[in-house]
Amino acid sequence: MQPDLKAKLEAAATAAGRSLNAEIVARLERTLTEDEVGNVANSPHFMAQFISRIEEIVEKHGIEYVFPEVDSKGRQRRVKPPKAE
Repeated sequence: MQPDLKAKLEAAATAAGRSLNAEIVARLERTLTEDEVGNVANSPHFMAQFISRIEEIVEKHGIEYVFPEVDSKGRQRRVKPPKAE
């Protein structure tokens, strides 16, 4: 391991109250979890289910419910930005 990388990991471990080994394990676990979530979200099956669910919502509530900038005929419309308080 490069000395500068080890120093960064040691600093992060100290800040988190973990040993160097625990810090490395935590980071590896987080990376693997993020990869798994990313793989699921990018899968064709997930996307098909997601699109199907959006279609159900549009059918039930209308396109304006999902996309307020589009009217019921699919035309673009202006949407006023929320007022700053």
